[in-house]
Amino acid sequence: GVNILEFSGQTTKFTGVVPAFIDPILPYLLLFDTGERHESSKIQEGLKEISRQQKETLDAIKKCTFEAIEAITKQDIGFFSELMERSWLLKKRSNKGVTTDKIDALIEKGKSLGAKAGKVLGAGGGGCVLFVVDPKDHGVFKEKIRLRWMDFSVDWQGLDTRIL
Repeated sequence: GVNILEFSGQTTKFTGVVPAFIDPILPYLLLFDTGERHESSKIQEGLKEISRQQKETLDAIKKCTFEAIEAITKQDIGFFSELMERSWLLKKRSNKGVTTDKIDALIEKGKSLGAKAGKVLGAGGGGCVLFVVDPKDHGVFKEKIRLRWMDFSVDWQGLDTRIL
């Protein structure tokens, strides 16, 4: 499913999200395997002690997240794409190892093929990349990006991925 978790001091605010909130944006999302392997724990070591610059960057990512919730609520794919792009640039600044030259080239290739935005998911350094692509362009995009496409959906009981 999809939930919004807000952390503040010692408290956590949990907001459950209904399908009508996220469903309009799902047709625009394409998930691919980068082919790059990584160790998330090693990448995350760069966040054990956070510098002032890292804190400011992480706060900016948090701000993008709240703006993205608003963009999704308004079904504004353009603004959502801008925020995803901004959060990716911030994520790359937040911690070394989040990206590689190959990942940066893949994301740039995706944008040259018509993606409105792209970013690596999770800790970074490899794994999966998510693109925002107009649904009418999915076929050509999947053919030309030359990565293994990963079909996914939100299973309201958790994430469901399928390798075809």
